[in-house]
Amino acid sequence: MLFVWDLETGDLVERLVGHRTVIMGLALSPDGRYVASIGSDRELIVWDVEGRRMRQRWQNPREKLPAIAFAPDSATLAVGGDGVVRLFDVASGSEQRRIEIADVAIGSLAFSAESELICGCADGLVRVQRAAAGR
Repeated sequence: MLFVWDLETGDLVERLVGHRTVIMGLALSPDGRYVASIGSDRELIVWDVEGRRMRQRWQNPREKLPAIAFAPDSATLAVGGDGVVRLFDVASGSEQRRIEIADVAIGSLAFSAESELICGCADGLVRVQRAAAGR
């Protein structure tokens, strides 16, 4: 469950129900329109901030997905887990690409201003990929 708070008054505005377990990661899109959340239930949910509703929901039965980041254009969502990053189209919900990063878990993701995908991996290394080229 996500809680929406009014930062000026400190009042709870709304509870967004989606995950059945603990939320492990959150990302806000650069344009402020979406929040993506990953739960320990292996679900990924994209929320419409203004409408306060669920926009997309994916279930991944195979791997935990601890890392999440929006691309600078807010149109693509990167989700990482066991050595693979998946790129999703936010509007359609379809998986655009899979990028093999490493043989270790990916714990954090970010995008540079130039849309390079930056991956923090469990082996202590940071890997940078050109998301468009997949290299």
